[in-house]
Amino acid sequence: MPLEPASLGYQSERQEVALAEAFSSARFDVHYEEGRLLENAKDRVEAVLDNEILVAPTAYQDDRYRVAIEYPIKTVNANERDWVFQPDTGPILLPDLSREPGDLIGGMELAYIAFNQEDWAEVVQVYHYSRAARIHATNEVFSIGK
Repeated sequence: MPLEPASLGYQSERQEVALAEAFSSARFDVHYEEGRLLENAKDRVEAVLDNEILVAPTAYQDDRYRVAIEYPIKTVNANERDWVFQPDTGPILLPDLSREPGDLIGGMELAYIAFNQEDWAEVVQVYHYSRAARIHATNEVFSIGK
């Protein structure tokens, strides 16, 4: 997207600035809660129908990096007739594993994630929804109550 005036060039897809340059103040409030592992689709569907708060860690690796992403499950398909459970949620921050270690943070992409099995997930990057990838991953689902 061109900047205004046009002599400034184009806006980068990545917005990377120091926190102090973007905000006059910022803070992170972290709350810890004991989670309950939901081991199968039936438990997960019942938790959805009971309006429980769900979170998921997805972990995967390549020859160079191990990745662990934790995120809230905000959108989910749940079917109590067939006990089918599939989160389709995001955005999450997805690292570009082709980058050098010092450049991983700058290479994060917004993506959506979906899975209905324990051993893989599908991610779709947000920018133009042009890149989808199936990753061999370990997925778990936890309830942290209501």
